[in-house]
Amino acid sequence: MSQPSGILHQGTQEERGENARLAAFVGAVAIADLVKTTLGPKGMDKILQSMSRNHDITVTNDGATILKSIYIDNPAAKVLVDISKVQDDEVGDGTTSVVVLAGEMLREAEQLVNARIHPMTIIAGFREAAEAARDVLISSAFNNVANPTRFREPKRIENARILVANTAMDADKIKIYGARVRADNMTKVADIEAAEKQKMRAKCERIISSGINCFINRQLIYNFPEEIFADAGVMAIEHADFDGIENLALVLGGEITSTFDEPDKLKLGSCKLIEEIMIGEDRLIHFSGVPLGEACTIVLRGASTHILDEAERSLHDALCVLQATVKVS
Repeated sequence: MSQPSGILHQGTQEERGENARLAAFVGAVAIADLVKTTLGPKGMDKILQSMSRNHDITVTNDGATILKSIYIDNPAAKVLVDISKVQDDEVGDGTTSVVVLAGEMLREAEQLVNARIHPMTIIAGFREAAEAARDVLISSAFNNVANPTRFREPKRIENARILVANTAMDADKIKIYGARVRADNMTKVADIEAAEKQKMRAKCERIISSGINCFINRQLIYNFPEEIFADAGVMAIEHADFDGIENLALVLGGEITSTFDEPDKLKLGSCKLIEEIMIGEDRLIHFSGVPLGEACTIVLRGASTHILDEAERSLHDALCVLQATVKVS
């Protein structure tokens, strides 16, 4: 630490050489480590409490929000905060990733500097590596815009063969939390996760082998099985409520299934057309041409929720009267 020069304010401290470089590395890496735990599918949220009079609480895992909410006096750390803000303004996402990537690059650069490699040489090497990585990414990318039906799940199916199920489709993720796993290296953890994925793949293949082109599940369908169904051209509908899925299985002529060991014995439902439609701002799945044609859905429209609530009550009364009339006659 050197004495302040004449052009600086009284009480100012000046750092040079190795001390300044070390402070820059430490500050930048600390910022990257701060937001690193929010990244990825197992990322955690941060609880932020403001220093204002109200002591407002914010729960978030957005990197830009976290970094702009904390006080930073390290110049190198402020550069990473600015990178995150620019990423948020220009792209809107990836704010945490750019900070973590920059922090890891600085962590590696510190080792190179300690090995007496000139900073300009390190920068030139990083630029060449970035160009090489960019070329590899461009060469490995492929375009599916010309064939959207292959790339995405179908939005419309004619002569549908439907399997209605109530089964867990979340075994594609290793249960790190709430479970005890003994592994002495990350390779074994990856092997466990690969085994879980293989079990889910086998389950999806048994479902697909029943000859369906639409799979409706009461529970959630996670990313990995959803990808398998999309590759097979099977429409996957998830998180149907219990009462709704019972009625749906009834009108489709199928049964709710939980096991798939004997695909040829499953009772499938059917309908002439399944399509995704828009009613107002809501997306709905419309089934038409069902075996039990008596079933129908009444859609109520109104200018406000109060009008809709009153219309629903009036419709309920009318249906009750109609039901009583049919029973008497």
